[in-house]
Amino acid sequence: MIGGRIAALLSLLVAGALATANAQPQATWVEHRPSGSGYRIEFPDTPRQSQDEVVTAAGPVRMQIARLEWSADVVYLAMHSDYPAGMLPDDPQSALDAARNASVKSVNGILREEKKLTAGDKPARRLLIDIPEGRRVGGALIVLDGNRLYRAVGVVPAGQEGSADLKKFLDSFALVKR
Repeated sequence: MIGGRIAALLSLLVAGALATANAQPQATWVEHRPSGSGYRIEFPDTPRQSQDEVVTAAGPVRMQIARLEWSADVVYLAMHSDYPAGMLPDDPQSALDAARNASVKSVNGILREEKKLTAGDKPARRLLIDIPEGRRVGGALIVLDGNRLYRAVGVVPAGQEGSADLKKFLDSFALVKR
């Protein structure tokens, strides 16, 4: 359902961002609040925005993406997608399980830690994923609001998963009025 091409797109986004070699600049945290998206998050600088349409068995799914390649070793992503009615499991926890599994699979990762929580009053998961390629760790927040799935992902070198910047990025996510 959620896997397949979307997982492949996530994998390409993370891999492409990790291949970029930049010196890490000084952070000037900025709020990212795409119009009509229903969320806000803070990036250490202005992210690049793009969109992609992924064809699924239930029809096309448009993914809005904000990406910041912060350094050669650090990338931040925020994404949201609206799924056609009936495409996601009726049970929100099952839908989050599927999103978690697709996220881990997309990077050939190993789920190290998972916490069930809420963002506002919506079901969410906080993940920590070991990414074997380049010994990196992905911290992720996945939130489900009806048929809209939000993902905030930070990829950092192994050992930096507790960094203040990654924590600030993920903790800054909030649902807002659409």
